[in-house]
Amino acid sequence: MEPKVVYDVFHEMPWGIVTASYLFVAALAAGTYLAVVLLNRAQKAEYGSVTRTGAVTAAVLGLLIPVLLVSELHQPLRFITVLFRLNPTSPMSWGAWIMTLFVIAAVLYAGLILKKDFQSARKVELPGAVLAVLIPLYTGLELSFAQTNPLWQSGMLPVFFLLATALGGVAVAVIVMKLSAGTTLATPEGAKTAGKEVSATSEGVAGGIMFSLGKLLSLLVVVNFLLIFIMLLTLSNATAEGAIIAGNILAGMPLGLLFWLGEMAVGIILPLFFLWYPRTAKTISGPFWASGCVLVGLYVQRIVEVIGGQSAIF
Repeated sequence: MEPKVVYDVFHEMPWGIVTASYLFVAALAAGTYLAVVLLNRAQKAEYGSVTRTGAVTAAVLGLLIPVLLVSELHQPLRFITVLFRLNPTSPMSWGAWIMTLFVIAAVLYAGLILKKDFQSARKVELPGAVLAVLIPLYTGLELSFAQTNPLWQSGMLPVFFLLATALGGVAVAVIVMKLSAGTTLATPEGAKTAGKEVSATSEGVAGGIMFSLGKLLSLLVVVNFLLIFIMLLTLSNATAEGAIIAGNILAGMPLGLLFWLGEMAVGIILPLFFLWYPRTAKTISGPFWASGCVLVGLYVQRIVEVIGGQSAIF
């Protein structure tokens, strides 16, 4: 009888919910900042309260990035070491500076917007926007450098994270617009509401930017679904480890539950329902509730990507 070797070594999963939260918040902060910059560039008076609230939201989310990042480190002071020991070949080394400079830009921009110093704010917009675009690229590349992980090495993570930045930015912009500028949105000039919600055919902001953002949101949600389908299809046919990861995401527990209920049902199906169903698509509530569902779906998607990517190893 041949001897059997049994391994009973417990492998701790190095990245978990905190890492997923960090990736989610980073994408959300970058997307919100970009959305606010575009709204500010429109130079319309009715966007004033939305721009101010959005800028503050981007700054607050930006300040959460280093908190989540440092809390994930077993030695938090290492973050300072990374800042002053630049390694050109390390995405983490570049990322530390990208994140730090973006947070500074987001906070400075919010302060200038609140002071209504728009001339100075314009000088911050472009550098901050460049850093905001670099954030999803850096985080995607950071994970893709894990050489033994088929999901992260698929080459699609930077694309996914760019898409998440765009989705998150549009969703936050819709939510902020609905909450912070409710009066403008509910009673645009020329609209007769009589206590009812404004329809998509109304004049003013409610009949314009909100529903334009809703259409953009639905397009991005469909693209996100197609990318998820392509990723899982290619992953399951690439390697044995890839097939294991795809199986864990689709049918494993609790990943399968998170994927089907959180990522697909809440993050894909519900937003499209709110945006396409006639009774909700023609009201401001459609884009608003769709945006909330999108944010939940994006967060679950980050969890599935981070934890699911490690499931074949552990």
